[in-house]
Amino acid sequence: MQKLQLGASGSAVVQLQQQLKKLGAACDPGPVDGIFGQTTVLAVKAFQNSKGLVADGVAGPQTLAALGLLSEDTGQTTFKELKLKAPSGIIFDLVDGASSKNARLQQFRPTQSIRDGNLPRFYFAIQKFSDLNTPVTEHFRLIEFISDDEISSGLIFPYFVPAAIIRLAQALEELRTKLGNESLKLSSGFRSPFHSMYQRDPDKKSAHRFGTATDIVRVGTLGASMELLERVNKAAFDGAVTPSNRPSGKSSLGFEFTESIQEMGGIPDHAHLDMGYVSGEMELKHLGDLLVTS
Repeated sequence: MQKLQLGASGSAVVQLQQQLKKLGAACDPGPVDGIFGQTTVLAVKAFQNSKGLVADGVAGPQTLAALGLLSEDTGQTTFKELKLKAPSGIIFDLVDGASSKNARLQQFRPTQSIRDGNLPRFYFAIQKFSDLNTPVTEHFRLIEFISDDEISSGLIFPYFVPAAIIRLAQALEELRTKLGNESLKLSSGFRSPFHSMYQRDPDKKSAHRFGTATDIVRVGTLGASMELLERVNKAAFDGAVTPSNRPSGKSSLGFEFTESIQEMGGIPDHAHLDMGYVSGEMELKHLGDLLVTS
């Protein structure tokens, strides 16, 4: 039977932390980040004490059963499916690429090493092209976060999308509000390993591979220009960005980087925004309250 203890990580720990957090301050495990640290140990002990269980800080079968984290069908200590709820209310089933045997998902190279990092671990499946029209926020549809080049070349379904895309959509909805509710035209969203760029260079590192990046090519009637770049950066970041080839700054919306004119080849043909290279267990922390359990 499965048990969770100090040092464990993953979606099972996320569900444990979510259940504990529902119980209030006495059992608060801290951030729901999928990492079983000392704060989670203390929260488990507090819960065990409240139920008259051995307070060892280890979430074994009895503790998991008391928390409702048992399969109702088998009575075994198995975890409920982890899901992702978009701001629009649409729910997606998450798949852990580190353990999934799905042959199609494995073609997207989950967790595999690339230059200075690893590709995302958590995905959801799109079964057919019409599903790309699913609204993920009030003003954005899923298709707007998929690479234009891949769409033009023709997608093969099922097509797997990193979970982080929904967090990106949430941030862009908030950015749209800060820009006076003007429409945003997006380009160059998620690029899978099937993108021509990564067919040529499979290990190339780019935030577009993580579902955390997009390029904005129009705000309202304002097209690609220095004015567009400056306006987007002003709304996306809380202050000035640090000049570099990959400028960065603090952002209450969750963005970390933009793109320099030099990196664009000297022509400001878009405003790039990304939330960094989020992979592994950090993906769950990044998603925050967008995660739900069935």
